[in-house]
Amino acid sequence: MTLLDVYGTGTALLNLIEVCAAAEGVTLPARRYVSAGHPAEVVWDCDQVVIALAVLGEGISAAMQGGGTAKAPGSMVSPGGVPHLPAAQLVAQIVRCAPALTSRGEPPTVAALEASGEEALTDAALLHLVRARWAASAPGAPTDVLLGQVLPAGPSGGFSAMSLTVAVTVTQVMAP
Repeated sequence: MTLLDVYGTGTALLNLIEVCAAAEGVTLPARRYVSAGHPAEVVWDCDQVVIALAVLGEGISAAMQGGGTAKAPGSMVSPGGVPHLPAAQLVAQIVRCAPALTSRGEPPTVAALEASGEEALTDAALLHLVRARWAASAPGAPTDVLLGQVLPAGPSGGFSAMSLTVAVTVTQVMAP
């Protein structure tokens, strides 16, 4: 059996985030990794950039459809007999500390809220750029993609995040 390089696909997405951040002058959290957990269950215990697998299923190659966009992973039924390819749905999260109540129960300052808002919206713009670059088949990115929107999450437990979901056909295999 030949294993699909799902990890390599996740790493390619993380690398693209790092490249885009460097080019745009955005400072990412130092903690960056491809997670073993589901994106909804990744622990937010510090600032971090996380790539997590939401699902590994079957998708339809856009190239096999004569262009267009790949179908989302999950369905095993092939309309018109078009062959299915393995597809991974990956979620990229940029997690940051969110202003919270002080130990005396005082709300965060407007300045702290404003700074957090600027950082979060910059992260959203960065993920939107990554989305565009991934769609344009940036080096190392698969060509058959289905792109989600950039969405906010949280705050929860003193952290908030911006996330981007991409579904990609995984055609590369790991070296034996």
